[in-house]
Amino acid sequence: MTTIPLKTWEEMSQEPGSIIIGPTSFIVKSINKNDEWVGITEWHKDREGTLCGGWVPFDVPGIDEFYRKNAWQVVSLDPLHIEPSLLCSCGNHGFIRNGKWEPC
Repeated sequence: MTTIPLKTWEEMSQEPGSIIIGPTSFIVKSINKNDEWVGITEWHKDREGTLCGGWVPFDVPGIDEFYRKNAWQVVSLDPLHIEPSLLCSCGNHGFIRNGKWEPC
């Protein structure tokens, strides 16, 4: 078995396509086969400083109906504003408004 080293927040946030939205949060756009923005992967540091995150599907045309049932509403793509808030299992909770992370 091969062990793949995990990247740190600092390394991942500098990857191509990463958009820093706060001091401990960044996003990566999810694009479908038609080059449409259909969601994000939101990454953040948990309470211990470990990289944590998840996929956030948007309620937009071009997204699979399976994901649309639990998708976030897009208020604006530029700057990014989605509703409702995001709540991670690690306890990180906040909004993405005006392209920035707003903690709750």
